[in-house]
Amino acid sequence: MDLPIGLEVHDSVVPDPGGVIELIANHPQWQISPVGKSPTTSETRTSSSLFLPFLSFANPPVLHEFARSVWSVMTDYARRFSVPITSFEPISFNRYEPGQEFHVHADYFEGSNRVISAVAYLNTVEEGGMTNFIYYGVEVEAVAARVAVFPSNFLFAHAALPPQAGIKYSAAFWARG
Repeated sequence: MDLPIGLEVHDSVVPDPGGVIELIANHPQWQISPVGKSPTTSETRTSSSLFLPFLSFANPPVLHEFARSVWSVMTDYARRFSVPITSFEPISFNRYEPGQEFHVHADYFEGSNRVISAVAYLNTVEEGGMTNFIYYGVEVEAVAARVAVFPSNFLFAHAALPPQAGIKYSAAFWARG
């Protein structure tokens, strides 16, 4: 797959994606995924989300190792592209049932100061479920333990395409600068 400069796909990053799914699947705080600066629900995004702390000692070991592995990819990316990072947002776990999606969007919005985004895939989706980077004609397949990292700006607008069968579990990470 030919990737545009700035979009990187790393395989085998997440040490125990099945363990992460086991931890989050029945968590009581799943909610309809919010959209926008003043979070609301919208037909733009039809998935469910769960927000958990990033790199917290309160996290169970499987979650701590998961966050640490993605953090490592993102901070390496920041060093190579000279992007200053000041903080990370909580992890946004996402669950997409068949037919659920997140229409085209950029992760940066006014006041967010998001500079780097990453999507970590927790399971392999057999049909559908890709992340479509619309300006480049690139679709990143949802493969367990894979992480896609990219700038949060409008040039990397993307859509979470719906899985055709089965549930897609992923997690979004955002670094602020």
